[in-house]
Amino acid sequence: MLQRALGLETDSESQLEHSARWRDPSTGLIPYCGMALPSTVLGRPLGRVCPSCLAEGEDFRWAWDIKTVVACELHGCFLRDRCPSCGLSLNWDRPRLDECRCGSSYRKDTDPAPRSAVELSAALVGYGSGRNHALRLSDAAQLLWFAAVRHQGSLRPGATIERPDVPTTWTLIAPVASLLDDWPQGFAEWIRSSHKADALSSSLYRHLPLLADLKHSFRTRCPEILQAASETINADAALPAVRSNSSFHRPDAVSLGAVAAARLLGISPQTVCNRIAAGEMPGRIITVGRRRMVAIQRNDAISCANATQSNSMSAVAAQLGVSRKHVKRLCDAGQLRRGAKLAESALALLRRLDNIASQGVARPGDTVSLAGVPSLRGPTQPAAIALVLTGVLAAWYGRNSETPPFHRILVSRSELSRLAAGGLSVREAAKLLGVAVRQIPVLVERGCLPICDQRKRRRIALDATQHFMERYITAGRIASRTLTNTRTTLARLRDAGVIPVVNSDVRKGISSVWRLSDIEYASLDFQTM
Repeated sequence: MLQRALGLETDSESQLEHSARWRDPSTGLIPYCGMALPSTVLGRPLGRVCPSCLAEGEDFRWAWDIKTVVACELHGCFLRDRCPSCGLSLNWDRPRLDECRCGSSYRKDTDPAPRSAVELSAALVGYGSGRNHALRLSDAAQLLWFAAVRHQGSLRPGATIERPDVPTTWTLIAPVASLLDDWPQGFAEWIRSSHKADALSSSLYRHLPLLADLKHSFRTRCPEILQAASETINADAALPAVRSNSSFHRPDAVSLGAVAAARLLGISPQTVCNRIAAGEMPGRIITVGRRRMVAIQRNDAISCANATQSNSMSAVAAQLGVSRKHVKRLCDAGQLRRGAKLAESALALLRRLDNIASQGVARPGDTVSLAGVPSLRGPTQPAAIALVLTGVLAAWYGRNSETPPFHRILVSRSELSRLAAGGLSVREAAKLLGVAVRQIPVLVERGCLPICDQRKRRRIALDATQHFMERYITAGRIASRTLTNTRTTLARLRDAGVIPVVNSDVRKGISSVWRLSDIEYASLDFQTM
């Protein structure tokens, strides 16, 4: 039996002396039945036997000495490591293989094992006999013991008893008995269940030590285990995301951390955390003490990246058919909104222009597109758009329908030049600015709106209206941008201590006017509210 256990072909004295050292000094493994196993896998201090196998004349099976094999896969009973009569352990100095030192036989009174224990033992025997090539026996047994110890709440793989008997061993490994089922699905399910069974706070605490212990225990011995753990962690969005610089991170991970999401979005990791905390970005933040982990699904991050890219000035400029400088001027004039609503405001502006241009009648003669207005050196592009939106200047579509919108919408060059040179009437200026006719003289008196002719005060320069829209704002414009009413707007500005340039007068139909610089100084972001 000793010859079979040591895997020797002959019982020569030299081979017995070599095998007596048990451990190979070069690898640290123990040669056993043609296999090289670590000492943590073997249960040599205590012998084990199967009563049914002994009754059938089987004197030795290598699976009996594997620590995590607790049942006989052939007879479905627990292995025996103690005498049923006296309770002594099975030592190697017993009189016979099937007889205790007290004279009692090990063949009687078999204990039936549960189905999970029998299936686990069969899986381990399959790994050792070569029927299952997914893992080696040593790796499978060590992984099973690793998971069993961690399930007991210990962070150190060796923090358990050194010589467990069969009942104690089964108590330890029973919760993780399905770990080796259909590799690697059973292992993946164990990783998911070990985190989902806890709260989010404790899952973060268990998540990081688990990866560190797996890497420490199996990095050099079995890379397949680390590969299976990486695929599981990166494919489950419910698990905390690993860092992008971790060896467990994969480029196609379902959940991303703060650093990986920041690289995808082109922002800082702190900005990612702030947006998730403010509800501007989908994701979750797990906090344990001073440690914080961010998890955002890859699809959500890609959607946010696409939205951010579409809201950029370059994307809006290409959509309109103008340069980024002209988009910035439209934002300064209040015709476009900055930030996350830039693309939305551009679409709204295009809809309004489309409604006007589609109903306009083409006029022969000299025409100019909205994109070509800056080349006239007189009126600005925001002023021309404001004239079109208020109905002062007619607009229509050109024949070429494949060009960008601002290249297709045409206006009269001569009419635009006349309005820019001769100025606007009081009524046209009021319509352009969105105020009452009675308020124009008040704005002129307060110096907000210069006039072309100081004697008659009847014509308002087109550049003056553009200057007014860039530096001043009325209560109605603030209320429309903040999606609230004028009364609420006045209350908020009054609480912020902002003094208006022109006070409101309901009886005369005069609206309040403020400087944009005063509102920005008071930190009232009316464009993004």
